[in-house]
Amino acid sequence: VQTHVDILNGKTALARAANPLVLRDELARAVGERFRPVALDFSMMKLYPVAGFVHKVGAREVLVTVYQGAGPAITCFTFLGSEADAPGEAERFYDADMRLNLYSFSRAGVNGVLHREANVICVLVSKMASADLLAMIRGKSAHV
Repeated sequence: VQTHVDILNGKTALARAANPLVLRDELARAVGERFRPVALDFSMMKLYPVAGFVHKVGAREVLVTVYQGAGPAITCFTFLGSEADAPGEAERFYDADMRLNLYSFSRAGVNGVLHREANVICVLVSKMASADLLAMIRGKSAHV
């Protein structure tokens, strides 16, 4: 959550990417191709991947993709992990269509949704309402 706030406040400098596919490839190479950023298409909400970087949290490498545009910015954090990485206070929802557990949490006006696909965790963080973030993840058509 703090990384997202730092991005919004300009405390984290972003190198803008012109091409989202090149951005994904560069981020994957930065972690030795062990995993790739989760590819999400938020263009229906007029939000686009504009920047990305690798953030170290302890010994863990986290791929950070920043989506900006017409609505509230979304930061997507992708890393290797398990559902045990969900914050303790997160509410768990099971989505039968996606066959995934979704975890929703909030801190200081910033909302987050975590889900796991195989051994890759995706956390979306935004000032967007939690229900809207959940809807974006649940919209399988939005997942590339």
